[in-house]
Amino acid sequence: MRSLLIFLMIGCASAPAPLAPPPVGAPATPDELVDVIGVGAQPRVPLRYRFVAGQTELMDFEMTSATTMSFADPTLGDRTQHTDVPAIRTRIKMDVASLDPNGDAHARFSYLSTKVAPEAKVDAAMRETLDAAMQQFVGVHGSMTLTPRGTSRDIDIQFPDAMTPAMRDSINQTMEAMKRMYIAFPRDPVGIGAQWEIRAQLPVMGATVESVYRYTLVEATPTWVKLSVVMLQTAERQPIQHGMMKGNLATLTTKGRGVASIPFTKLAPTAKIDSSTDMAFTIGDHDEMKVSATMQLGILIRPAR
Repeated sequence: MRSLLIFLMIGCASAPAPLAPPPVGAPATPDELVDVIGVGAQPRVPLRYRFVAGQTELMDFEMTSATTMSFADPTLGDRTQHTDVPAIRTRIKMDVASLDPNGDAHARFSYLSTKVAPEAKVDAAMRETLDAAMQQFVGVHGSMTLTPRGTSRDIDIQFPDAMTPAMRDSINQTMEAMKRMYIAFPRDPVGIGAQWEIRAQLPVMGATVESVYRYTLVEATPTWVKLSVVMLQTAERQPIQHGMMKGNLATLTTKGRGVASIPFTKLAPTAKIDSSTDMAFTIGDHDEMKVSATMQLGILIRPAR
């Protein structure tokens, strides 16, 4: 069951990250991604990333969680388990290998380390257990293309040979969060108070989660913008799978909010998002075990110190 808990923590981390991926299916253009609700006050300017070939940065992706899971099993009986997971920090190296004439950046990334944050207050046994579980992430690397509008495509990810299939599934979901680190901007100029929405579908434990992200432009300078973020995610009954475990998702609802500071010329944004997820699912071919879970998740993204 510890494996399931770690999977939930990592998999749901892709949900509240402050950015928005293309919907599942055929690649979408930026205009198909962004639904502008209001263009905001004057003056209005286009929002665009301006990456530079050869730039290299280190970024920290950090998450904390508190999860309560209740189990109802006809054989084992009923029980409840609560787990607080301290800050898990992943250090990621990113660089721009080349730049197209239209501004598209061909970026590369690699996971340098994943472990409990040194300043986290946690006993030695849990630190050792978590560090060992997260060690599988080290060595993950890949590439993606980032457009000036903030959309991503051509994502390729390579896994260490020793990584288990379950962890590979978790990494694939975490990559959804990496896609959303570059917010898709509106096509036309916008000003303070502008709002836009992005609707997307995300995978969680093999299920499809419907997501809505709303961004509001709070501050703007020629080199960066600050956005507030509100997100809602829902899913209805459908099959789920984690490794050999199969079952059915009954319901899932995630609500979150936060802020993001986006520098136009940097690969690493600064963002903080807090979310709460309530979900219910069953395990077994005949739904033998019933599980309900509540998760409080905190995500912090920032340039490495």
